[in-house]
Amino acid sequence: MNRYDRTNHYDSPARVCSNGQFFSWYFMDYITKVYTALQKDEKAKPLLSYMHFNTGHEMTGKRMININGNLAGFTDTLTIIFSDHGHKMTPFSYTEEGRRELFDPTFFMIVTDGVKEKLGPQRTASLFTNQKRLFILRDLHKALMSFTTLRK
Repeated sequence: MNRYDRTNHYDSPARVCSNGQFFSWYFMDYITKVYTALQKDEKAKPLLSYMHFNTGHEMTGKRMININGNLAGFTDTLTIIFSDHGHKMTPFSYTEEGRRELFDPTFFMIVTDGVKEKLGPQRTASLFTNQKRLFILRDLHKALMSFTTLRK
């Protein structure tokens, strides 16, 4: 960041790449390698991993798109994406609607067919039933803890 005389990577430079890859690719590549290694190990336990991206903290809204291709490769993974607030960096955030959305954090899950199969019909149905209900992070904790009874 010193090279660009910046204190953060959010709004400048316009492209943040290393060796032709967006910086988020390196995190996704690492976790893909971990998952691949665990799938080959019959004694491995299911993995819960956490990644924190600040990709949405930039003015164009384009950097978030860079993650889509990587996420598509996780076909046997429950992906949970959430934020602590609504967007506040794009020009839309300065409109009346945008100012209201600042207080609307994002939370959604990508439930792939492989995950549905592992969760079973009852848990999957519960996810769909609860998707329009209010919840707190403790509810998410309870849901994740219930997954410990799933078989590999």
